[in-house]
Amino acid sequence: MTIVDWRDWCLHELHAEHDFKFAWFSLGLCQAALTGDLGEEYDFVEAPFAPDASYRDLADLENSLSMQLHTLVETCMQRDLRIPWRFPVSAGTLRAMPPTFWRDAGLDIELRNVSGVTLRVKLLDPREPRSQAATRALLGRHGIVDRIVSGDHAGRDAQLRLAWPLRIAYFADNKPVDALDGLEPASPAGALTRRFALGRDRSKCDVLVFWGSAAQLIARVRAGPGRIKGNLLLLVSKSVPAASTLDELLGLTRASGVLVLEPLSASGRIDEAINAFVSEFSLDRMLDTALALGLEQHIRVKFVQLSEPLARARIRDVAAALADRFAPQPTSASAPEMANWDGFVIPPPPAGPPLMDAVFDHLEGLEATGAGGGGTLFGDLMRNYSTASEGAAVLADNAEAPTTAPVPRDNVTPRADRFLQQRPFVLTNGRARAKAAHGFIAGTAAEVDLRIGPLDADWQPLEVRFVDDALFSDSRPARLTVWLTEPAQLAKPVEGKLSLPLEGASAPCTLRFTPLKAGPFEGRITVLHNGRVVQTALLVAEVAARASELDPSAKPPRLQKTIPVRRNLGDIAGRRSFGLAFVENHTLAGEVRTVALSPGHAWIADASPLLDHWMTINNCLTKVAHSTADFVDGIEGKAGTEILIRLARNGSSLNNSLIGEHLNRPGNNAAIASEEYIQIVSMRSQTIPIEFVYDFPTPAKTAALCEHWRDGVANGKCPGTCAGGTKERVCPMGFWGLSKVIERHQLSTEHSAAGKNYYLQSEPTRQSDAIKLSGPVVFSRSRRVTDDSIEKVRQALDVPDIDAAQVNSWKEWATAVNGNPRLILSMPHTDGQDNAVTLEISGDQIESIDIDTSHVCPQPHGKPPLVILLGCDVAQASDAFSRHLAAFNGNGAAAIVATIATVNAAQAAAVAAMLASELLKKRDKPFRLGEAIRDVKRQALLQNLIMPLCVVAYGDADWRLE
Repeated sequence: MTIVDWRDWCLHELHAEHDFKFAWFSLGLCQAALTGDLGEEYDFVEAPFAPDASYRDLADLENSLSMQLHTLVETCMQRDLRIPWRFPVSAGTLRAMPPTFWRDAGLDIELRNVSGVTLRVKLLDPREPRSQAATRALLGRHGIVDRIVSGDHAGRDAQLRLAWPLRIAYFADNKPVDALDGLEPASPAGALTRRFALGRDRSKCDVLVFWGSAAQLIARVRAGPGRIKGNLLLLVSKSVPAASTLDELLGLTRASGVLVLEPLSASGRIDEAINAFVSEFSLDRMLDTALALGLEQHIRVKFVQLSEPLARARIRDVAAALADRFAPQPTSASAPEMANWDGFVIPPPPAGPPLMDAVFDHLEGLEATGAGGGGTLFGDLMRNYSTASEGAAVLADNAEAPTTAPVPRDNVTPRADRFLQQRPFVLTNGRARAKAAHGFIAGTAAEVDLRIGPLDADWQPLEVRFVDDALFSDSRPARLTVWLTEPAQLAKPVEGKLSLPLEGASAPCTLRFTPLKAGPFEGRITVLHNGRVVQTALLVAEVAARASELDPSAKPPRLQKTIPVRRNLGDIAGRRSFGLAFVENHTLAGEVRTVALSPGHAWIADASPLLDHWMTINNCLTKVAHSTADFVDGIEGKAGTEILIRLARNGSSLNNSLIGEHLNRPGNNAAIASEEYIQIVSMRSQTIPIEFVYDFPTPAKTAALCEHWRDGVANGKCPGTCAGGTKERVCPMGFWGLSKVIERHQLSTEHSAAGKNYYLQSEPTRQSDAIKLSGPVVFSRSRRVTDDSIEKVRQALDVPDIDAAQVNSWKEWATAVNGNPRLILSMPHTDGQDNAVTLEISGDQIESIDIDTSHVCPQPHGKPPLVILLGCDVAQASDAFSRHLAAFNGNGAAAIVATIATVNAAQAAAVAAMLASELLKKRDKPFRLGEAIRDVKRQALLQNLIMPLCVVAYGDADWRLE
């Protein structure tokens, strides 16, 4: 039955719209009680119309039903639960009672309700969301539930992390002029919120305000930048989204709730409404109550859908989370050995519970008590909430710098190291689990449980700990994505999710798959945080053709080849999200493979054919180095345009192999090709030149240079008059090195050891994510670099607050580095092979193996410098020359800028001068290393230099240069 059907049935006897709303309320309550799947929180609910109950007469039945409905409402209010309400569909049962009964039952609930207490109603399953607007209007029209009516949402992929002050965000190109400006001076919103435009640096918020429909918001979020996440979405829109659109929006933004606001009533009042909501929330009201008592007093709400955790959220929860952030963090520590798992030593768990109490010196008179706090941790503050939100204001003042609060060292409890671990199974009869004691079986489903936690005899771990020191921006669990890829054995990659708590083990995630054929199984397991690789390893096993052919001498599936991307994660929990990651590696048989990972999708590319394109690209750049006179006009000259076309044609092949052919596969999203931030993790010396991927149409050999290329390069995007490169027009903005921010991490063959064929060189331990470009700078040159060329570098370094010193030997280098320069710039010449590869400056040579911390970052108090090595193929894709990267990285460099092709001496100096000039002239405003390298390449092209296209950076792209 529709609302109209129910209205006609009721009004046939009631004759008044005023009476119908009471009947409508009690009909929905009874329908909810008749439904047996309300969830554990409603386990006290008993279904009315009990079939086995005996009633003396109709009056007895009416009285019993009335009491049950009233008890349901009263119990919900006592337990701080929303009152469950469902659209009445059991017409035959419900219509057994006359409309007058339903009216009287609803009226009785209102009359018994304590004055001033708001009925918190939870709309369950309103069928299509669009029907909710009518239901809400009907329930609230005459005041019986004039405030709290909110739909239920299970929170698919929700990541509810309310911050304080509340983060109110919008898109700069969407917000009407002055629409939120009233929040700045408002009280209390001015002090209790932070307002900003969404971007890659600030992509997470508590309240996202959007003027437009859900479909328009989906399109805007997909357009980026980054992956936008919001806890509560406020849509100022005429339309309520369909269920499928709403589900897509909530999944895309990881939101826990959405409100649709009436545009006419929202005009000019959105800031007033948000201020009223913030005011109510700061008084420790539940969030849904705060929305109703505050926001809905200013704006008509057409539709609400909140997850239960969001609806119940209150500021005491935020206070408890803040208290946990102040609490001293347990530190990783080794424990005594006790047992082993197939040869691997396992220490026991740490003795005793972790210390959770802490004293907050900066909050006078406040002491944290209990484990986790609840509402007691800030009890003194809570008692102030009734007086203009002083408690909330104090909380806001202290919330923004908790990580710098002093922690008594006596309160720090050692924490057991944690490891990536697995347990393998095969499924017999498709259901029952059996330990995969000797491998997997072709055509038989298998499951691998993965977790991260302290060592345990039941779980097989990697041999070094999982790097989790800074995954936590607060006390809440870190959310990790896990991918299992295997090119020969899996029909498609398998994804899992892990929620890693601050201490102890994560709940396991199960990866289910079916091996395709007998033979070796070499699955790549990759763990990501915000789209960036944290750790990767191999899951190695044997696959038998059938169960009877399992080799009893074969080992169980096991993790091996530990590869931590970082020794120290810095503040990775607060860093920008990356949209695409590539993990480059060999199989055990030596086959070259690249695993591509994006949000929700993964695939494997055979990288072997790409190496031929890499050699062609290298040869093109080498030609530029050896024939500088032919390229004085840059890419605008005939020779330069020809080189650009050759690079683009080979870059198109790279694009087709790595990206293009995978976009057409079912389930993959073409939007991944437009991701701007990319991470490359290389576990082989011959790395693919991702910077030269070309994503415009392949230009013909006779193509011309696009006439708008200078505008595109200067502005970072093609002008509106140009759609980018075509077959007839080649455009440099098609290269990823000019259009994207690329973060590289490279293996170190120097750290190879038995059983550890590959060890990814990680970034150095650091206490800060900023490199301050001031003070001493060390620079040097090969004897091949002329005096005229080095003079340009001197001029570039001749800026205020920079004390540049040229060194002429490696002994002088070490002496100068003792002053802890934050920038080391060198134009060396490379030579030699294998372990004897050398770097030469001013005629003085040193082998890479002899470079130590004295040449990079003096210990123990040195700050990691940015190292620029511009010479003959310093970062060339070969074992010999990649040793330079490992030597500087392993001895404390924050990041390394190098070249991946031959550069002659004069060009090395020109590029060095440009890099120094570009980096130092921007010191008035902090910027990131990844963007800086991209900007240098763009400026180089505009100055008719081609060689800077081969400049790459190894290390964290999020280093702030200031």
